[in-house]
Amino acid sequence: MSKSQTAHFDLKYDFLLGRFIFNDLPSLRPRSIRMFLCAPYNDTNQEATYLFNNIFPKLREYCMSRYGLEFQVVNLNWDIEIENSLTEESLFEIQKCKEQSLGIQFLGLIGHENGTPLLPSFIERNVLDAIIKCLSENGRDCSSLKNYYKLNINYLSNRYELQECLEAKTKETMFDLIHQGAKDAVQKNLISVEFLNELNETILQKLMKKGIIENKSNENISFCFVKIDPSQKNEYPMVINTLEYLRDRQINYYLPADQLYRIKTNELDECYFKNFGLFYKKTFENYIDKTVKSNSEYSYDILNEQVLYHLNYIKLNRINEVSPRTQNIIKQITDYVLDNTIRQPFIIIGEPGSGKTSVISTLASNLFLQLAANESPTLDFKNHAIIVRFIGIDGKCNYLRYLLKSICCQLQYIKTGSLSDIDKVPNELKELKFYFRKFLTDNFEIDENRPKRKIIIILDSLQDLSRHDYSYKFDWLPKYLNSLCKVILTVSSQSKELIERLNRKFSDTKCYAKLESLNMEQTEYMVKKLLNTKNYRLEPNQYDLIYNLVKSKNIVSLNVKLWSEEFLNWKSFTPNSECILKDTLYRAVQYFLVKLENKFESKLVKHILGYITISQPGLSEMELQDILSLDNELLKIFKAKNLIKSKDNVLRMPWYYILSVINSLRNHLLTKPLHGIYILGWKHSIFKEVIFDKYLGDNSFLKYLHTNVSEYYLGLWSSPKAKPLKYEVVILQKSDNSDKELSIGKPIVKEYNISADRLCPLQPLQFESFHAYVKPRFNLRKLALMPYHLVNADMIDELYKNVFFNIDWIYAKIRAFDIYSVLYDFDLYKQDHEVNLVGESLKMSQAAILEDPNLLFGQLIGRLLPYYQFYDKIRNFTDQCDAKCSIINPLIPVGQIFQSPSWIYQDIVDLGLENIDDMQLELVESDFNGQILVNKKINSPMTKIFDLNLLSFKNEIFTGKGKIYCSKNGDFVCLIENNSKLLIRRIESGEFYGSVEFETCEIAQVVLSSKYACFILRKIPSPLIIDLNTSTIIKTLPYHTCFCAISPDETVIIVHSESSLNYHLMSNFDRVITLEAAEIPEKIVFCNKNRKMCVLSKDTKQITFFSVNLEKKLQTSRHVLQDPNIFDMKISQDESLLIVCALYCVYILNIDDSISFKFKINLIDVENYINLDPKLNDDVFELIENKPKIKNFFNGFGCTQNQSVVYATMYTYLICYNAKTGDLLRIFQSTLSANRIIKSLSSNLQDQVVSLLDNGKILVWNLKSIEMNHNVHFEDQKIFNTKIESCHLPKIAHNSLKNSNLCLTYTKEYPDAKTLDSKNNFHSKSIVKTCFDEKSDNSFTSVIKLVCLDENGKFCFIVSDIDDFNGKKIPEEKDFYKKICSIIDLSNDNRIIDEFSYIIRKNFRFEINAKFIHKKTSNLDEVYLIVKQVSCLNDFDPFCTTELDWTEFETCVKILGPINSHISKIQVFDEFKPCGESLEHDICVTKDAIFASLMQECSKLFDKNTPGLIKAKRYDVHLDTYDLFESKENNLKVQVFNLNEFLTYEENSLGKYVFLDIRVLSDGNLFLIYSKEGFCKENSNLNYYEFDKESLKFNRNIFTEKGALVYDPKQNQVIKKYSSIFSNKINTEKLIFSDGDYVMDELFNLYDLKHNTLIKNFKKSDSCVNLDFDFVQFISKGRYFVTCTEDRRKILIIRCYDSGLVASVRLSDEISCITIGECERSFLAGTKNGYCLPFKLVVDLEHCDAIQNYVKFYRKNVFSNGQQGLLNSNDVNLKNDLKRVSHSSHAHRALKHKESRQSALIRETSLLMSNRNFDKFDSSSHLGVAKLNLTMISNGIKQSGTTSRACVIQ
Repeated sequence: MSKSQTAHFDLKYDFLLGRFIFNDLPSLRPRSIRMFLCAPYNDTNQEATYLFNNIFPKLREYCMSRYGLEFQVVNLNWDIEIENSLTEESLFEIQKCKEQSLGIQFLGLIGHENGTPLLPSFIERNVLDAIIKCLSENGRDCSSLKNYYKLNINYLSNRYELQECLEAKTKETMFDLIHQGAKDAVQKNLISVEFLNELNETILQKLMKKGIIENKSNENISFCFVKIDPSQKNEYPMVINTLEYLRDRQINYYLPADQLYRIKTNELDECYFKNFGLFYKKTFENYIDKTVKSNSEYSYDILNEQVLYHLNYIKLNRINEVSPRTQNIIKQITDYVLDNTIRQPFIIIGEPGSGKTSVISTLASNLFLQLAANESPTLDFKNHAIIVRFIGIDGKCNYLRYLLKSICCQLQYIKTGSLSDIDKVPNELKELKFYFRKFLTDNFEIDENRPKRKIIIILDSLQDLSRHDYSYKFDWLPKYLNSLCKVILTVSSQSKELIERLNRKFSDTKCYAKLESLNMEQTEYMVKKLLNTKNYRLEPNQYDLIYNLVKSKNIVSLNVKLWSEEFLNWKSFTPNSECILKDTLYRAVQYFLVKLENKFESKLVKHILGYITISQPGLSEMELQDILSLDNELLKIFKAKNLIKSKDNVLRMPWYYILSVINSLRNHLLTKPLHGIYILGWKHSIFKEVIFDKYLGDNSFLKYLHTNVSEYYLGLWSSPKAKPLKYEVVILQKSDNSDKELSIGKPIVKEYNISADRLCPLQPLQFESFHAYVKPRFNLRKLALMPYHLVNADMIDELYKNVFFNIDWIYAKIRAFDIYSVLYDFDLYKQDHEVNLVGESLKMSQAAILEDPNLLFGQLIGRLLPYYQFYDKIRNFTDQCDAKCSIINPLIPVGQIFQSPSWIYQDIVDLGLENIDDMQLELVESDFNGQILVNKKINSPMTKIFDLNLLSFKNEIFTGKGKIYCSKNGDFVCLIENNSKLLIRRIESGEFYGSVEFETCEIAQVVLSSKYACFILRKIPSPLIIDLNTSTIIKTLPYHTCFCAISPDETVIIVHSESSLNYHLMSNFDRVITLEAAEIPEKIVFCNKNRKMCVLSKDTKQITFFSVNLEKKLQTSRHVLQDPNIFDMKISQDESLLIVCALYCVYILNIDDSISFKFKINLIDVENYINLDPKLNDDVFELIENKPKIKNFFNGFGCTQNQSVVYATMYTYLICYNAKTGDLLRIFQSTLSANRIIKSLSSNLQDQVVSLLDNGKILVWNLKSIEMNHNVHFEDQKIFNTKIESCHLPKIAHNSLKNSNLCLTYTKEYPDAKTLDSKNNFHSKSIVKTCFDEKSDNSFTSVIKLVCLDENGKFCFIVSDIDDFNGKKIPEEKDFYKKICSIIDLSNDNRIIDEFSYIIRKNFRFEINAKFIHKKTSNLDEVYLIVKQVSCLNDFDPFCTTELDWTEFETCVKILGPINSHISKIQVFDEFKPCGESLEHDICVTKDAIFASLMQECSKLFDKNTPGLIKAKRYDVHLDTYDLFESKENNLKVQVFNLNEFLTYEENSLGKYVFLDIRVLSDGNLFLIYSKEGFCKENSNLNYYEFDKESLKFNRNIFTEKGALVYDPKQNQVIKKYSSIFSNKINTEKLIFSDGDYVMDELFNLYDLKHNTLIKNFKKSDSCVNLDFDFVQFISKGRYFVTCTEDRRKILIIRCYDSGLVASVRLSDEISCITIGECERSFLAGTKNGYCLPFKLVVDLEHCDAIQNYVKFYRKNVFSNGQQGLLNSNDVNLKNDLKRVSHSSHAHRALKHKESRQSALIRETSLLMSNRNFDKFDSSSHLGVAKLNLTMISNGIKQSGTTSRACVIQ
């Protein structure tokens, strides 16, 4: 490498950018605090026990809840009496703690005992020889040393190894010999003094040395506790290897004072242990806090850590010395990377264990050097990027969505260099696939002037990808890559399907490499390499054993690695009988596990391996210890053998047993980061396979393991709850004579029953947050793993309770992970219909939930309500959603406002077509390819392929112009060229596959099956039968024909010729039988193994049934059906039904031994139920496929897979019938598109219908979960076929009224107004057509101009314009229209109380506005209607042609009433005419019934001499007020006020002030806005408001400085004055006033009128962007406002003081109107497509009178006259509202303190109700929780005060 190239590596490489040097690669961040506890068993075991039982569980909870860290303490001798044999294991664990712990890594407990030195397990040859020499010279007997230490020359250094199974006395004798000999050898300088010092070290000293003295890292923190005997003197110890020297010198020197705790005591009482535990609890908490805070790597990025983990995995697997075999593969891949002409992925195929991962790791580690060596001027070496993912090793990348998300995020960062751009990567799988393909195909560079760089993506182990996301289809991989993008894949040779799919998509053989097994030479190379790394050798006979195995067969590299674990333990003295190797990988793993069982307790091995294997993707060490501690089957064996102790009612599986097994497996286990911790998982899949076969084949044992894991995550036995254990102990009686001889008597079996705390942690869904600003920390392990284990444990009740029907679980998992992880859980269990309904609801809601998880509850409620009454689990689940929604997102659906799960699931596929002329659409499907939709324009050379399983575009291929033909299995697409050549291409890739040439001739018919293509040529013997796989003509049958058919199983071909059907076998093409058929067939349907056929004739449309007996050459036939409109037929999946579809009907026929007619379905029976577009004419639609010009006809049909439902499509509907009876079951309308269905195709593999719409899009109906329960009522909230102009709700909710739940909607395009009754599933009923039935035959010529509703919702007033004059002759009738005004009683079946009309000249102004008011007295509540009529004086003059002149307008106000249900004619109560023309459109009436209006008046001075000549005009704008009820009684007139009456002398002197706008405030006062600069700032000479003749309104949108005043019309005085208010740039007509002191302008400025200040601008607020001002409404006296987003698809409720989003709902349709009523509790949204969606609004209820009113009404009407019991069933709305109220913060607070306040509540209630008590009431209604104690609510409201008010605001 050149110096310049080497200099590149001096730069700082960023591994996230795909640039890395492995020597500088950072290690992974520790994810746990792993501390080794050194506590001698016989000395400080009590202190260790106290820590384990009382302190460490609290620290574990502290670390997990606060920081998400796992706290793990390792002590190998706790709870067991084994100590001397644990030195090596303990030292290994201390090293692991140093490497894996974040901060704290060691705690030593030193007491009064030092322990004894241990006999060394091995001694170097020269050392032991020197010792023996010295001992021999001194006359000592060295025979024991020579007998028990054997020379192992397999070690290159040669050493003596101690034999096992020595008695204690022998060990003691041998140690004395070695110690004495070593001392003598040191004195003679034969050995070093270090050996003697190390020999004298005790276990305690060795561990303290490793943990404290040798700890040189500042990041690893060690602690020590020293307990000193008070009687000991304070001396300065000088002798090394003593307890005092260690305790008083070494520990003091190496540890800071705050890490050392020294105490002198002999009293181990309760106070001692309490202080001891408290000290370490506080100390550890402080150090944990400091460590986390100071550790800069703690705030890690998930993507960074994932990339770093995969790169570190390369370091573990790469090969330092590459074998020739590996070199060849790497060279082949390197050449591929450097070759820019190859544009396909490179694929490595190999057996499991053949070394694919090692090859990939070695390649990735050396690839930068290769690129640098081949650097060219056009390539930027420094910026080359290598992305590596090992699928399946990290628990996430085995899911395609997470894999693509991870890679795309890294690619985005590589491309832009900005971490913020990573947020642009989509989350949805379909978009991710497109994003990924685009990265690999488009130009990667942003700046085209910079040098090019290569992007290399390496994906290992494709076979580990989950099939959940259809990853095996490889639609996420592009066919051709960018020349600078390279993709390298590895796949197991056992995955035949994956390899076949890859071969089909990528056909270039140069891009494939096969990794063969190792031959003898390669095996020898690998064995020697493994030996050299360990400085080891083998004896010749041991070598021969290995080579004899590889002579007969090749070996995979993993097998050699498993062998190495055997032969590296072979000693030179090991007998051949003990040198065992297995020849296959499977057997080698089996033998490895057998040896593991022999070494440890077999049950322990079985259970540990089982838990690691079943817990996908793995368990942490702490979780494994917890679960083993709950495993009673294992513990009773250990207790019976006295291998484990239980102290202080605590029982745990000791670390010694667990870690001994795990450390034996460390070469085959992966430690991977997942869910914030490190978990253990298998490195090689072969271990899973062997363990499943060996241990987990027993279903009862497998279920037992899953049950234990499930109970652990459920927290059933979390501390301090004790779990019982029953075990037996067998006691063998000893004889009286000898302790060694056993008696012949029967052994004694003693049974024990204990209950012990297993110290398992609590398992909440969300850990308690210590700080309000800290994001919630979820229990990721429980959320991720528990559903899988519950399903496999068959704990279905717990699964329902804790997962599928637990809204807290679903909400927590969505927030912790995403909606996709929840959907994966629901895919685990498909057996329950209710589970499927919830799962489908979540799937339908995923787009909204991805946008905002808080939308979850409303989405589920709005979809599951149809099932509320019929499914118990869904009812309880929906109630949970209600309760949660009222707190988190308090805008709750009260009807089915979204598509229901079994309301057929629909999807739209956009084909990207502008028109559908000459379009060809084919549906091909097979088990291998799935469902493929092929779309092509006849004149276009390109064909588009769509995958219906994924609902996404697959690819676009070149086929050429003309009609295409697709094979049935979706392998091939064919096109005929020049009537002489068949071109065959692969559908998957579009590449040319083959061609077949034949004689040029006109083609009559082409038939394709999966394997064959048949051509019928005119005037030439045919058909020609072509084998598609070989692209050859295999047979030409000798017929002159124009029809043939191939059976679905491709065993029979039938050819029509000369009035007969010739039946041929495809195997040899022999004609078996001839059937008589005079007419040419159009279609043949086969059934009963091709022994029965239904033939549809082409001309007469007659169906004939044939039955053949091939053995006897017999046939029968009969004519079944004839209909000239038949266009298709098909057979059901089980071949029992023949379905025949005609234009106007569908026929169902039974097929068994014969065929019989079953029933007929008529189109006319359906049209009565469907909602057709009233504007459709019979001649609207063009001729489609030779069908007549009719409005409606069937255009598709089919049958479900279970043959229970027959369906047909027409217009925009799919109609379902009972296949047994023919009864109409359901009618589904397209909810995603209003376009007409042109053609429908049915799937044979799945219950799907594909409909082509007239806008070129595809509508996919999914019938999989279709609900056919007649009791389930699906609400269709579609009220109109067009936009809803306005919705109206009663403002006051009087629950005693019949019409309290009525609301009113209307539209203009189709003039109709409807009432909606929430008591009757929001049943709609038209009220406008009732008015017009007798007046017009065509009511759709009218237009609704006005609809208003009284505040109780009882009466409405409707104004409509129509062109029909009912035959009345008027001159120039076309220039006039009729305005009809109707007053309707909604509570009395929409009865018209009164009606009046006008005939008006067109283009002249005649406006009517109206408003209901109530005159309330102590006894009466009378309803009146105020009608304000504005008209031109010549409106009714039929001969007038004068243009509009506002000075000729007249305003007249009428008060009609009183109105009630008993009258038939409404009287005019009063009438008055204000002076001038009203400036505002709305009617302003105060709560005291005072009418107010700003009037512009023109006074004219006429010339006395010239009639009609105006000499002068004077304009004036004034305020007119009129008391609507007192004026008539007191004979008062309209009061007129000029603005100068309200202003000071100085203000009047300016002469420019003029009234601008008027509003009525909630307190009954008038808010008068005036302009301080006249009528127009630019034109000061203008002295009146101009009238706009197009909008028919006065133009008051002037940008001047404004003032305002508050005027009390009742007292006739100005209350408050604002010299300056609002911005100059706003339009005062668009101001929105709240019921309180707040006003908002069109720029989203919020003003406080009380203090005359601007509070906030919501347009600039970060939390409120892209709002639509047209929908703004205030609620709760201005504390909140309602609006929607600019796209008008999401409703928002925003808190004013901090811009907080209180509630929201995402709709699938565009919002057209919003209304709020019933004391701001009912909420109604109308949409553009005619849907009316109801909600309940439960925000801030304590600030309105809703609760108090309901409580009073409840007391007055329900519990009067001493009645107790349930509410009247008619008071549904009251019950619903009370249940909603129960979810307010008041009710929650009251219910929370129920027990403590129960007695006080009863006494208080008794006083209020005159000693009458409230009872609980039950309700079957949906809204709210099932039961509610009203006493608690009423008192909770009264007592909770402002505290709960804050809760609701939050």
